[in-house]
Amino acid sequence: MDEEVAALVVDNGSGMEKSGFGGDDESDYAKVGSDGIVTAIQSYSAAPSPEWKLCKTNTVVGSPY
Repeated sequence: MDEEVAALVVDNGSGMEKSGFGGDDESDYAKVGSDGIVTAIQSYSAAPSPEWKLCKTNTVVGSPY
């Protein structure tokens, strides 16, 4: 039986916490509307434009950023 093992990586730096699985080349970014509400979440290697912000812990669509 083949089992895949993935390490959970947590970076609890100053001001923001980031987490993901070891080996991921991309991070999750949240698209934030002008009202400060998260409208979408996607994985990118870098933010595609200024309205995309690096996801905080427990970021979900519809929540305030």
